[in-house]
Amino acid sequence: MAKITLPSIGGGYATTTQLNAAFTQLQNEFQNKVLYRNNTSAESNVMENDIDLNNNDLNNVALVDCDTLTVAGVSLTTQVAAAAASATAAAASAAAAAVSASNASSSASSATSSATSATSSATSATASAATATTQASNASTSATNAATSASAASSSASGASTSATNAASSNSSATTQATNAATSASSAGTASAAAAASAALALAAYDSFDDRYLGPYATAPTVDNDGNPLVGGALYFDSVGGAMKLWTGTVWVAAYVSGAGALVAANNLSDVVSAPTSRSNLGLGSLAVLNNVSTILSVLNRSIATISVTLTNGNLPVTNRSLATINVPVI
Repeated sequence: MAKITLPSIGGGYATTTQLNAAFTQLQNEFQNKVLYRNNTSAESNVMENDIDLNNNDLNNVALVDCDTLTVAGVSLTTQVAAAAASATAAAASAAAAAVSASNASSSASSATSSATSATSSATSATASAATATTQASNASTSATNAATSASAASSSASGASTSATNAASSNSSATTQATNAATSASSAGTASAAAAASAALALAAYDSFDDRYLGPYATAPTVDNDGNPLVGGALYFDSVGGAMKLWTGTVWVAAYVSGAGALVAANNLSDVVSAPTSRSNLGLGSLAVLNNVSTILSVLNRSIATISVTLTNGNLPVTNRSLATINVPVI
């Protein structure tokens, strides 16, 4: 099978399209070539590398068609070939034994004829008897050889039967392994489906995040990265102003305010950089920090000539009481 090449994935809203295209391409490759459901490209469905089942079974295999078959390090192909050769040799031995038996029968027939001839001709009886004896001996030898060949043929046939039994057992084991391999393939398909579901969830989570953080922009965006309307709470980084902006639902506002230079209420204005500058900015002069009359008069360069006080019930005013009249002529 030809290798597949997936597209590189970039940023922005185009990522979803690229991911979907990649998953579709993977799905088509599995459907058409791995699972072999369609094979629309008409490519040869031939494995290019070995498959290691990691001691798992290959189940539900209807037919195993292979050049060689090895089980537990033993070549069953070699054993089957040897069994076939043994069977062929046994058949040849049996045929030879049949020929030897036929020859023996012919020799025996000849011996019988010779014996009859010996009875008829007394002159040649001795020679014929000798000939008959020789032929009978040859016939006995041929019969013995035929029996030996028949025994060898029987042993070869038994060995061939044992090899055939072993081959059948090996074929059964191979069928079991094929069934286990099919089960493993089914498990792989299930795992592939789970991976596809996980990828879909990851894409959904990324799309949700991508709709809320839009990334850096030189100008305020009017739609999200997918071209959809902005959602309330969306953020983007103003790459020109160097600040994070928040979408309120109608306008973009600063997402946070820097605390540099801010006054803390708990400090009671003790954290101002310059108290005189602050008084000046508030429109307060130096009189704002004076705490007695003498100091105030000294600052004003003035003196009090007379102070007339109207007593209240014949007593001078004290704390928490007010003077009814204080006349201070300005000099």
